[in-house]
Amino acid sequence: MDYNARTLEAATRILGPEIEELCITRTTLGLFFIAVTLESGETGLCATPLKEIPEAVCCPSSANSMPFP
Repeated sequence: MDYNARTLEAATRILGPEIEELCITRTTLGLFFIAVTLESGETGLCATPLKEIPEAVCCPSSANSMPFP
């Protein structure tokens, strides 16, 4: 089973029939984050913590002092 199918299966198990009524109006994919906005206006954000990917050299450690969005 691929990741998309597993994600949909997990979301359906968690949300139940409500999943059929949800409508995503915007998604934003950043370097280390993904944000999703629903039709209701609710927005969720998933971010990769700094230093989680040691090979990434694009983000300075000082960015950790920035406020969380």
